[in-house]
Amino acid sequence: MIKTVKWSIAILMATMVGAQAANFMWGGGVGPGDGTSWNSASNWHSGAFGNGVPNTNDHAQLESYLFTTNNQVTSWPVLNTVASNVSVLTWGWDTTNATSLTVKHGGTIHATALARIGSKIDSSGTLDMTGGIVTINALEVGHNASTDVTSGGPTGGSGIVNLSVNAVLHAGTLQFGQEMADYNAGDPNLDGTGQINMEGSARFIVNGDQTGTNWIANGYIAPAIPGESIVATYDSANARTEFTVEQPLATVLWDDGFDPPTSMWDEDFSAGTLNTNWSVFAPSPSSVTQTGGQLIMDTGETTDTLLAAVYTLTNEAGTVTTYNGAQLYDFYDHQVSTRFDIASMTGTPDG
Repeated sequence: MIKTVKWSIAILMATMVGAQAANFMWGGGVGPGDGTSWNSASNWHSGAFGNGVPNTNDHAQLESYLFTTNNQVTSWPVLNTVASNVSVLTWGWDTTNATSLTVKHGGTIHATALARIGSKIDSSGTLDMTGGIVTINALEVGHNASTDVTSGGPTGGSGIVNLSVNAVLHAGTLQFGQEMADYNAGDPNLDGTGQINMEGSARFIVNGDQTGTNWIANGYIAPAIPGESIVATYDSANARTEFTVEQPLATVLWDDGFDPPTSMWDEDFSAGTLNTNWSVFAPSPSSVTQTGGQLIMDTGETTDTLLAAVYTLTNEAGTVTTYNGAQLYDFYDHQVSTRFDIASMTGTPDG
């Protein structure tokens, strides 16, 4: 009977030790690890527990240096595989300067308690997601505001989230800056700052009905590409709000490439007819038409090769043909940049 009790106590003690939480600090470029792989134990360090990948009960810290300022971190984690859940995930919990995490396609992680991006005064943190899924119970973007911002004191933590391609970020609660209530009211004295930038098919989800907040109106959740917009839709069935990017049906932006750029053409093809300052090249049976926010160039061919095109030598209003003494689109005399936000091509293959 006594042996049974001792065995039970031993099991209980082992369970308690196994559940003990630890703080693991990222050591990219400092320790023996490759400096980028989240799931490599050599990239993580804990004074009490040695090397190891943080898991369910642990605090994963992205700091600008490892333990001392002599050990400056020079590379940051890239997550493209499934990571263990962590309890807390922070950028700049104990140190100032910039910290970063990149999540790509295939990368997933869940912070069961808290994720704080830009924690400490004068720290800054960035979460870059081009894919993958990150879920967080409580998300704080920018934190730890100092009390003397108006008198030129230290700045609060700065947090930036960049969501693009098909990234998915899901937060139970969301807080920008130090005080959510003050930030939502537009308090100009808040020191901690946060920003979420979105593009492509990225999705940002927050539990509850958030359509009444001013996060979009005040630019806290913003499109990364000019001309696009953010839309908040409440999903009552799942009791959550989804933020997505609304893209124009078709847009072409032309500028001269200088700093600051001078826009020469900003066309969304929403007018009923094609802008007369476009010149059309469309030998029969090809054609160029504009309808429903789309510029359609159709060769009219199914078995041969033909060209349908538009070009211009002027600006959108037809009032500018030169810039800095050279032809407007003279690539030798000044830089010209163009961007088609949305383009699609369809056709019937030859044969």
